Amino acid sequence: MLENWIPTTDLPRLMEVNPADLTRTLFLTAMDFVCYEDRTIGQIHDFTHKIDDVLYKQWRNMHPLHG
Repeated sequence: MLENWIPTTDLPRLMEVNPADLTRTLFLTAMDFVCYEDRTIGQIHDFTHKIDDVLYKQWRNMHPLHG
């Protein structure tokens, strides 16, 4: 069902990828760059705060504060 869900999200647009090219494997590989468990050191690497920052900056550029 992942293949049906992905095109309904903003992920292809944000990733600048054609939804048809965003296969299940490619999506799951990309998710490793969002959050993954490094079993060699016993830590979870979570990059969601960096993604939030980028999305906020894009949104703020589109919707600037008016003084």
